[in-house]
Amino acid sequence: MVGRWVTLLASIGLESVCGTSYAYSVYSGYIKNSTGFSQKEINSIASVGNVGLYLALIAGIVFDKYGPIVTISTGVVLLTSGYLLMWNASEPDHAVPATVGFFSFCAFLWSNGASWLDTVAIAANVRNFPNDRGRIVGLLKSFFGLSASIVTIFYTSLFKPDGSAFLLFLGCFTGGMGLLCIFFVSLVPSSDAVELKNFEKSVLNLAMSFLTLLAIYILTIAVLEDQKIIESDTWTSLVILPIVSLQAVVLYPAFKTRFVRDSEETAPLIKGDSARFKGTIDKVTSSGSSIKEIVLSLNFWILQFVVMCGTGAGLTFINNLGQHVEAISTSAKDPDKDYDANVHVVTLSVANCYGRLFWGYCTDKFPRINRCGWLAIVTLASGCGMFAASVVPNSSVMYGVAFWNGISYGGYWAIMPAILADLYGTKWFAVTYSLVSLAPALGGYVFSVELAGALYDYHREEGSVKCYGIECYELTYQLLTVVCAAGFFACVFLSWKTRVISANSETGSNNYKS
Repeated sequence: MVGRWVTLLASIGLESVCGTSYAYSVYSGYIKNSTGFSQKEINSIASVGNVGLYLALIAGIVFDKYGPIVTISTGVVLLTSGYLLMWNASEPDHAVPATVGFFSFCAFLWSNGASWLDTVAIAANVRNFPNDRGRIVGLLKSFFGLSASIVTIFYTSLFKPDGSAFLLFLGCFTGGMGLLCIFFVSLVPSSDAVELKNFEKSVLNLAMSFLTLLAIYILTIAVLEDQKIIESDTWTSLVILPIVSLQAVVLYPAFKTRFVRDSEETAPLIKGDSARFKGTIDKVTSSGSSIKEIVLSLNFWILQFVVMCGTGAGLTFINNLGQHVEAISTSAKDPDKDYDANVHVVTLSVANCYGRLFWGYCTDKFPRINRCGWLAIVTLASGCGMFAASVVPNSSVMYGVAFWNGISYGGYWAIMPAILADLYGTKWFAVTYSLVSLAPALGGYVFSVELAGALYDYHREEGSVKCYGIECYELTYQLLTVVCAAGFFACVFLSWKTRVISANSETGSNNYKS
């Protein structure tokens, strides 16, 4: 059995594979041009992918019953098959049908495979690091968000504008990385899932800082390449070294732990943090010890609604980013000029990474605001981002809008898993995490396909598959602003229901209103 730090490193590798689903907008334009699909059809493919990504209930059950190896193996098969079949469908001499239905089936395969790997990474580390789950989840989910920018770098350096070859690369990359990590993920005994030692806390903080610098580094390279300051074929070599260095930082405690005495364990990094976790888990788990009781809980459904509103809006922005930039780009109608959507995708991905780190850190650093309260703040920020997207005038301003929405969207995936562990414990965590993950799938389909796709096609020029102008997405994001407002008020109510009504710092006991 490998240690929890080796498991964390392997989980980072798995999350790097999972996040390739966010790179859909990089090659969706290629699929649209080569097949003649409408924007609603392109969005429907993305939405089926969203359903697959968040339909992780079976993955959660398999993980709880059979463990990491079986779950990862299944995910790798689904993920690789989806990308390779989509690659074949996009080829001129394809052996499979190039229809919307088949592309949607492929998207479901690779996205559902990603959900299996994500379930393993999150569930294993929430159990292995029970007292630091906010930052651990933030670190893992930040790689989920950052991986889209990493594969975009490979696309720009090696494949652009050949979307078909890029899909072949994704199939090989995701399969190879999944197989590499499969034997390095394990659940450590409860006796080993203890409070972090001094140097382990320092390493975790260093890894988060290093990841922050890596995200800035990747974004800087993307901008320099877009401005033709560096050549695109230098991207890959400039990114590989810092990624390897970050992995070495995370792996360091695995080698040092054996030489550190148990007496070096110290108090929690944040005063009262362990007490807060204990009070939350013990109080609610005792009354929600079964899946049935969890599902019948009002708090569970309020959380579902909030996540559906916020992540549904965020997924709509992510899935439509490429076409949105094209619609408002001053050069979009000129076939000899290329709009800079790939850099916007990198910007969004980097911000997504930052959001997961930032919000995860805030929930641990400032416990006076409970995690549901932090989720309300994230939902409010999402609403502001949707309003900004409705009025963005050109592709230059879109950089800031993409960054803001990336940070906001990342917050849901840093906070929501920790809320579930706080409210219901970790016994059924994989299953409850999978159930809540159905909310983004529903929100993504309704908002992206039925709303954004339909309004985009309504405003497009007659006889064209493309729409130009601010009106292509203006009403969509105005309506999503209202949706996020509804999610915000629901989350404020949830925060009130789960608030701490009394706390005794000396005895370390907290009472929660349920």
